[in-house]
Amino acid sequence: MFGRLALALPCTLLALGACTREAPALKVDTPLARITERVYVLHGPNEEPEVHNKGFMNNPAFVITNKGVVVVDPGSSVQVGNMLLEKMAAVTKEPVVAVFNTHIHGDHWLGNDAIRRAYPQAVIYAHEGMIAAAPEQGAVWSKMMDERT
Repeated sequence: MFGRLALALPCTLLALGACTREAPALKVDTPLARITERVYVLHGPNEEPEVHNKGFMNNPAFVITNKGVVVVDPGSSVQVGNMLLEKMAAVTKEPVVAVFNTHIHGDHWLGNDAIRRAYPQAVIYAHEGMIAAAPEQGAVWSKMMDERT
């Protein structure tokens, strides 16, 4: 049912990883919400990607497990993914071992790039239907985020 996004989408991830310039840090005053002792979420605004929100418009989350950190929907860009990693570092020193992408909207999975850069061994999971649609949707979402932000 779930597949390895990194293996099924080499072209998309290669394109994301091909960017060698450092992305400017996203400075948003969004506190990390503790849901339980091991579950945290970064609540983004409920709006479209725009210059003022720099594309941060989703709710990246993570769960601290006995084997490491599992990230759910790491965000809309490498900057959002990096912001999530910074927030995570304030709570745990455990490595990211897995990422789950819940659906095809790029604001939930374009942040995979940040996780992959920081934790290259982390396994990225997604439904096989999402994997099939990701190359086309990734291009659509990347273009939209670039144009709007």
